Amino acid sequence: MFRPLTRLPGASTFTILAIASPPLVYLFVRSLKSYRHWLALGPGGFPPNPLGWLAQSIFQIGVAERDTTSTGCYDQSPGSHDREDKVPESEAEVHGKTFLGDWKLPKREGGRAKVAPFVVPQRLELGEERTLEEIKELEYSAFNNLFTRYTHKLEIRTSRLERHGQALFTAPHIPQLASTGRIGREIAHIHESDGSSHVSLTYRDAKAAIEASWAERHPLDKVLGNMSYVFVYAPRSKEEVEVVGRLWEAGVRFMVGERGE
Repeated sequence: MFRPLTRLPGASTFTILAIASPPLVYLFVRSLKSYRHWLALGPGGFPPNPLGWLAQSIFQIGVAERDTTSTGCYDQSPGSHDREDKVPESEAEVHGKTFLGDWKLPKREGGRAKVAPFVVPQRLELGEERTLEEIKELEYSAFNNLFTRYTHKLEIRTSRLERHGQALFTAPHIPQLASTGRIGREIAHIHESDGSSHVSLTYRDAKAAIEASWAERHPLDKVLGNMSYVFVYAPRSKEEVEVVGRLWEAGVRFMVGERGE
C-alpha cells in the first residue's frame, strides 16, 4: 500500500536548512546591496521600490546588451532587411548623414565615464565625477536655449521615458520617424541626479559620439527599437557643455526633419 513520503530519507529538516541557508543568505545580501545601489542612483523609468528594482533586474538579465560601446551595429546598411531595429528604407539615407555640420567632435578628455551596472535608470556610477552645480546651470541653459531656437518645431514637457524631468519633443505637426521606435517623439532629456542625458541621433552621429567617448548605447536599445538612442556622459566643464549641446542639437535637427550632410 502506498504511504506518503513525509521526509527525505537520511536527511533531517535541520540538515536541509543547513545546506540551503548559506546560498539563500548570500542571495538576500547581494540583492539588498544591489537594491540600495539602484535606489541611490535616483529616480528614472521604473518606480523606486522593490518591484521597480525587480523589473529592471529581469530586463538586465534577460534582454539587455552587455557591450554598449560597440559601434558595429551602425556599419550595416540601415535599410537592410536583416537589421534588428527594422529601419525602413525610406529613412535609411538620413541615418548615413551627420547633423554636426563641419564641426569636428573632439575626443573626451580622460576617456569614458564609468556607468552604473543597471539598465533602468542608465546613470553614471556612484563616485564618478558629477556635473558641478554651476556647470549644471550652464547645461540647463543650453537645453532651454535649444528649445527657444527651435520653438516652432519642438515641445518641452515631462519626459515620457524617465517619467520626470524636462525633455524635448518634436511638435505634433512634425512627421514622426519610424526608426525612433518606442522612443517616439522624445528627442533628449537631462538627468537631474548626475547631469548625464539621453538623445536620439542618426547612426552616423551616434557612432561618432560613442567612438569619441562622449556616449554609449542604451542596454535596451533593441527592445526600444532605436539603436541610435544614446547615453551622453555628464559635462564637467563649460567646454564640455558646448560639446553635449552640439549633440543635442544634432538630435533635434535629425528628429525635426532637417537635411543633414
